[in-house]
Amino acid sequence: MKSKDYIKLGFKYFNRNKRNSVNSIIIISIALVMFNLISGMMFGIKKSLNNSVVLNDNLKFIYVESKGDNILKHENIQEFSKISGVETAFERITVQVGLRNKDRKNITTLLAVPDEALKYFDNRLSKYNSKNSIILNEDIKEFSAGDNLTLDYSIKIDENSGIQGELPISVSQKYKQGNVLDLPPNVSLAPSDLVYDIKSRFYNVSVEDLKKNSSIDKIIVVVNNIDKLNEVADQIELKGYLTNYSMKASKDLPQFSKVIVGLSSIILIVLLLLSCTNINSTIKQNLNNRKREIGIMKALGFKSTHILKILLSEMTCLVIATFIVSIISSFVVIFAINKFVIDTSVSISKIDFNYIQILLSFIMITVVVNLSTIKNIVVTSKLNPIDIIREE
Repeated sequence: MKSKDYIKLGFKYFNRNKRNSVNSIIIISIALVMFNLISGMMFGIKKSLNNSVVLNDNLKFIYVESKGDNILKHENIQEFSKISGVETAFERITVQVGLRNKDRKNITTLLAVPDEALKYFDNRLSKYNSKNSIILNEDIKEFSAGDNLTLDYSIKIDENSGIQGELPISVSQKYKQGNVLDLPPNVSLAPSDLVYDIKSRFYNVSVEDLKKNSSIDKIIVVVNNIDKLNEVADQIELKGYLTNYSMKASKDLPQFSKVIVGLSSIILIVLLLLSCTNINSTIKQNLNNRKREIGIMKALGFKSTHILKILLSEMTCLVIATFIVSIISSFVVIFAINKFVIDTSVSISKIDFNYIQILLSFIMITVVVNLSTIKNIVVTSKLNPIDIIREE
C-alpha cells in the first residue's frame, strides 16, 4: 500500500473509533491544559523575578555619600571605578533646563551619565550621537528622537538675579525611566561634559574651577552583576563612606530569586514527565481496548508493519486533534485567569503562555503517542492472533 492509503485507512479508523478517540482527546487535553497552566505560573514567576530582581539593571546602582569628615572628592570617582565588579562610577550631578522648538516647550532635569552607564538606564541605549545631544525621557511627549532643540539654562548674576542662556542641542533617542533610587521623575540623560558646561555657565566659572572648588554631593557606582552589589558596597563603606542602594534592606533577595527560578525549572521538568506518563497511560489503554481488532487484522494476514503504519496514521489524527483542542483550551483558561487577576487586582504574577509551552505540548503529544503506539504494537504482534481474540 502507498502512504496515502495508510493515511486514508488511519483517518477511517479514527472516525470509526470516535468514542475512544474523543475520550483520549479529552483526557490528554486536560493533562496538557494542566501542564500549560502550571508551567505558565512557573514561567510567570520566573519572568517576574528576572524583570524585577535578577535581570533588573535599575537595581545595580549604589549611591555613595560623604560621612563625617570623610568628604567625597572627584578623585574618589576613579578610586571606586577600580573596585572589582564595578562597571563605572560618576558624580550625581543634575541641572534643570528648558527645552523648546518653535511653539513646543517643556522642562527636564538633565543627569550627567557617561556612555558606559547608559545601558543600565535602558538596555536599548549605547551612546550619545554627539557631545551636544541628549537622551530624552519618553514621558516628554512634545519632542521626538532626531529633533533639534534649543536648550534654555540660567546664568547667575548675583544672589537675587540671573539671565537666561541658550544652547542648540539634538535628541539622540528617547528612553523609559525606570524606578532608579534617588532620582526625581522626568530625568533625561546627557553627556557629563554638557552638564558640567551648563553648570559652570550658571556660576560663570570654568569647568575646571567648578570641579576644583565645588564639593560632590553623591557618586553613583554601577556594578556589572547584581551578585556583586553587597560586596562592592561593603568595600566602599570600609573606605569610610555611606552607601545606599535598593537591595540594601533585602541583601539575600537576588540569590533567593535565583533559587526560585531554579526550582521553577525543576518543577517544570517533573511536570513534563508526569504529563508524558499520563499521555502514555491513555494511549496504552486506548490500544488495549483495540486488541481484538488488532488480532482480527493479524488473522486476516496483515503484517505487524502494516498494522503499525495504519495505527500511527490514526494516532496522527489523534495528535492533531488533541493539539488543537489543548492549545485553544489552554489559551482560553489562561486568558480568563489573567483577566480575573487584572480585574480584581490580585497581587500575583500573570500566568504566561508562550511558544515554549506550545512547542513542548506538541512534542509531548507527538513523541509519547508514537512511542506508546509502537511499543504496544510490537508487544501485541508477538502474540498469537487467536489468543488475542480469545483474550478479548
